[in-house]
Amino acid sequence: MTAFRSDYTRHTSSGAISQQFTNTDFRGKPDPSLHRPLESSRVVSNGTNLTMFADPGVMTVRGSGIYSHWPAADRNPSLDLTFNCYGTDRLGNWNQGVGVLTLEADGSCLNRTIFADPGDIILIAEGRGVCGNLVICESSDIVMTAHSYGMIIELVKNNWVKWSKIGNLDFTIDESNVANERPLNWYGSVYKILKLSNTLIAYGEGGVTILAPQGIVYGMEELYNVGLLGKSSAAGTNKVHFFIDRSGKLFKVASDGMEEIGYSEYLSQLIDPVMFIDRTTNLLHICDGTHGFIYNIKDESFGSGIVNLTGLDSRGNTRYATIPSTISIPKFEICTDTYDMGTRKAKNIHSVEVGTDLSEHLKLLIEYRTSNREEFRKSPWFLVNPDGIAYSPCYGIEFRFRIRSFIVEQFQIDRLKINGSIHNFSHREYLAATKEIL
Repeated sequence: MTAFRSDYTRHTSSGAISQQFTNTDFRGKPDPSLHRPLESSRVVSNGTNLTMFADPGVMTVRGSGIYSHWPAADRNPSLDLTFNCYGTDRLGNWNQGVGVLTLEADGSCLNRTIFADPGDIILIAEGRGVCGNLVICESSDIVMTAHSYGMIIELVKNNWVKWSKIGNLDFTIDESNVANERPLNWYGSVYKILKLSNTLIAYGEGGVTILAPQGIVYGMEELYNVGLLGKSSAAGTNKVHFFIDRSGKLFKVASDGMEEIGYSEYLSQLIDPVMFIDRTTNLLHICDGTHGFIYNIKDESFGSGIVNLTGLDSRGNTRYATIPSTISIPKFEICTDTYDMGTRKAKNIHSVEVGTDLSEHLKLLIEYRTSNREEFRKSPWFLVNPDGIAYSPCYGIEFRFRIRSFIVEQFQIDRLKINGSIHNFSHREYLAATKEIL
């Protein structure tokens, strides 16, 4: 480093230490010989003036962040922007801001319901603010009102049935008049058409109708004028059908007519149930995903069943069942048909004997009523002792007997023996009943 003396003569010291030996105060004065900048400071050490020079430094400060105001300022109506979609734009085009929405639905619908969620419109502010403001716009709710000037919906003929030409899936109606169509005598959609012997039974939203072939057309006879509980609330074979009406009553349809089975106190709690007939066991399965019941076609008994069965069929020696999740099988429970013991007089039941090969104990409940216009009432559950006897005092005219077990086990009930007494029962009635039995 170069060393200078006060007489402006340049020397270089052996230690390469740059010093300025001077008694002159250079602050605020230029030095034309050395072209040095103005002195900004002087350090005195050991009686020697040391002059130090430093160039100015540049410092840049940058900041970023989000500026918000809380609570929010009150709305200023004078700052509102109104968009008028009507009128002309700057080029003279009319109604350029009017949105046009066209909806089309094609195809055939059967009680189809379409739910449309509301549309979201997001507004974003872009551009440069006059005062350098940062504006954040969240999604805004816009209420839109749709006006329709006309709508054509074709839902006619939902209660019509059509038949094709013989041996051909051609439903075209022509001069041969073999393929044809006709309406049923009730309103609503047709849910199912099942074959019963030589006739067809139409089950639907408004009732049940028999369709019998008459020449090249089908004759019609109304069987029941109350609609079904659901679209799949009917099942059957070529010999017998079963369906549930809107009130929850179970009905049987055969070639000799229709018969009410009942059990509306149980089936009325179902919502859009499905029904299947297991032809190998003669069991009618009824369920809706929450409740399940089984009706034994042969024994005419009713009990709890699988709650989530969605399909049942067999191919050869293999039986198939479709279930959306793990099969849910309730414990054994059955209900008998209604009995009045052959007389309409009041009766007292003292005990019930159950003949079965079940290894565990059963419980028995009696449903009773004193008139066929009343709903059945229920007794408590009574334990069937190891001798097969349940002591169940009960009074009524008509009775139904429910039996349940708390284990899953294959067994049979051979008999039910009802022990009791009949009020005002005469000897003549006893002889008549005995003669009828013999």
